Amino acid sequence: MIKYKTYKIPLSPLVKARNFFRSFGIKSNPLAQRMMILTGGAPLWTKKDLALLTRAGYMNCSTVYACVNERAGGAAGIPWKLYRRGQGENTKKVEIDEHPALARLRRPNPQEGGPTFIKKLLAFYHITGNSYNLKIGPNEGPPLELYSARPDRMTVLPGNQFNPIGGYRYTINGIPRKPDFKPEEVLHLKTFHPLDDWYGLSPIEVAAKEIDINSMARDWNMKLLQNDCRPPGGIIIEGEMGDEEQEALIERFESRLAGYENAGRPPILEGGVRWEPWAISPKDMDWLQADNMNSRKICSIYNVAPEIIGDAQNKTYSNYKEARKALYVEAILPDLDMLAGEFNNWLAPAWGDDRLYFEYDKNSIDAIKEEMTAVYERQSKAHWRTINEKRAACGDDDIGKDGDVILIPSNLMPLADLSGGREEE
Repeated sequence: MIKYKTYKIPLSPLVKARNFFRSFGIKSNPLAQRMMILTGGAPLWTKKDLALLTRAGYMNCSTVYACVNERAGGAAGIPWKLYRRGQGENTKKVEIDEHPALARLRRPNPQEGGPTFIKKLLAFYHITGNSYNLKIGPNEGPPLELYSARPDRMTVLPGNQFNPIGGYRYTINGIPRKPDFKPEEVLHLKTFHPLDDWYGLSPIEVAAKEIDINSMARDWNMKLLQNDCRPPGGIIIEGEMGDEEQEALIERFESRLAGYENAGRPPILEGGVRWEPWAISPKDMDWLQADNMNSRKICSIYNVAPEIIGDAQNKTYSNYKEARKALYVEAILPDLDMLAGEFNNWLAPAWGDDRLYFEYDKNSIDAIKEEMTAVYERQSKAHWRTINEKRAACGDDDIGKDGDVILIPSNLMPLADLSGGREEE
């Protein structure tokens, strides 16, 4: 009989984790396990280039600045309302004019009002792709204050396979705040990032090349302005000059001719020195068109029409009016829909009433009132629909069983009644 020597093969960390959970009769999540093992439970630090992107994009690019402010500022000016869902047979929602939850959203903290808070959290979201909003207060019950934290100071702490987010760490000048924020204390809004499980993708990172070209074009324009919109010409000297004489001549030219304040002043030369200006062709000046093109590309990334931020090439009253409507329909309203869903999931349940929910007042938006009027007109002519169906199409709640009826104009009657019960052949 041949005896075989057995070897004990060490188990991988993934297999050990799987066997550990199986011993308790728990089915594990392989993807979550891999994520936890790869991170090792260590903090997942925010990318260090986040502040650099913010400075280069939002703080030094007028197009990004305008796009972010249009989206964040437009959403911040829309008021919020609080409702309570119906219960049982009564499905009608009830608007609540006064409630601590509504008061907290209207005045999140002593330093900020509701619009400022909304604008800040959406500005962070559109600049960095991440927005961290904090509930400050007791361990249980509704929050006393709400804040929007700087994304470059926040760090995601990984958890386990059941709770992937273990917490959030806020660090100032290398000193972390203690204790760390619990996952339920932070509302982390993030854009979709296909290669990052923890942080969102900054739109500025996507538009980085266009922003660089835009900044270089602006610097080029400034240099042209400082040199009377002409590139330097050539100083032609008959004979030879020493280094000191050349430096003295250049200093004289710069002091008397360079800069916009000396624009148009003719040079006065002598001693075999003459100035030969270099012309700039229309092709060389084509950077103006390139600058406009790059600005439009940045606008497309932020889903903002160029007419909104001052592009005068196609700007007419009708175009601007349609662009304003498109800004709300295609950009601001989706932002508010996202906020409403997140607020109802994160903030509203803190008051212990699962029937409370927030909604923004869509009827207060002037830019889309014409669109809402068209909806009302279409529904008023839809005689085959019930009252509740028409109200739902207009964004209103139903009125109960009394609304499950179909109303038709009194002057409408079947064709058979007009022909004495005989259909026309």
